[in-house]
Amino acid sequence: MGRDARRCAARILQTVKLRAFNPRATEWQPMHAVAAVFHLEVGHLDPTEEAQPGELISWLDRQCYLGGQGLLDAARVSELDALGMIWSKHANAWERGYAYARAWAAQQGHLAIPATEKPDGYAVGAWVRRPRKAEALGADQAAKLDALDALDELWRLEPPLPPPARLPRRRRHPGRPRQLHRPGR
Repeated sequence: MGRDARRCAARILQTVKLRAFNPRATEWQPMHAVAAVFHLEVGHLDPTEEAQPGELISWLDRQCYLGGQGLLDAARVSELDALGMIWSKHANAWERGYAYARAWAAQQGHLAIPATEKPDGYAVGAWVRRPRKAEALGADQAAKLDALDALDELWRLEPPLPPPARLPRRRRHPGRPRQLHRPGR
């Protein structure tokens, strides 16, 4: 066997070993299953969510990185896209908010979300309020408004405010007579 053949065989063996013993290659299926269960429970797949298990956040962050670098297999990208993967928090702010709004509408049956509502720590109430206030939604504004109309035709209406909290009445001490303020004294 020549020198080049040995070198080539060593490279092939090294490649096979790396694929066979690479823990990242074997973690795909179990972590994808965890991500799929999370998506079924919550209705979105947000890699920035603090309420998710730590290993899922790490795995999703790694997939975002690999996808951004073009190193993630196209089949895996499409599998994550099917779960509603949000690849970039800032570049896809609309998609992120829409994913939360869609999950809210699926659970509650409407988009009358109070402005202070933060399911899973995401301010979906404030997000829905922005289009209500007719802020610019970007170039494809009509498509975004149509998408919200598809979730709930009445989404443009402000949700009713909760009743104000009643403060307990102040009681006067039973042993003291009620004193009236008299001007001039």
